[in-house]
Amino acid sequence: MKGLFLIQGIEVPSSRYRVLQFLEAWKSAGHEAMVVGWKEALEDWRGTLLRAKDCGAVFLHRKRLSPRKIRELRNRVARVVYDVDDAVMFRDALKPGRAKSLLRQWRYNRTTAAVDQVIVGNSFIAGHTRKGHNLAILPTLIDLSRYPSPTGRGPVAAAPPT
Repeated sequence: MKGLFLIQGIEVPSSRYRVLQFLEAWKSAGHEAMVVGWKEALEDWRGTLLRAKDCGAVFLHRKRLSPRKIRELRNRVARVVYDVDDAVMFRDALKPGRAKSLLRQWRYNRTTAAVDQVIVGNSFIAGHTRKGHNLAILPTLIDLSRYPSPTGRGPVAAAPPT
């Protein structure tokens, strides 16, 4: 199967940990992967739709789509998966003003309702996702073997559960 992965960007930690680190496993399983940054995807939406038409699945990472864009994507691809690891249905908590955003919540609800699978990073986000969706909780995983220990004695060890 060929998959189109629409990500925030190569240098964005969320994209690296939620999508990019799994591409080798995806390819090892015999699948093809096309990775496109959201900026490019949105600037050339027609090109994105053409790419999606050749894919068995599109993997949306974090972006909330307008109803028109959701409809266009759904008309061209068999399966759409939406992955969210942050509370994108709220405004940035570090900026002044209200955290609630009716438009963000509405777009989040529309996006999750239109896809085949919703993957969230934690139970908090799952609690803000309407029930009845094909919902899975997948915490963000970090391959600790890729990071040296601060002591210089091998990979970083995971902290024991408390």
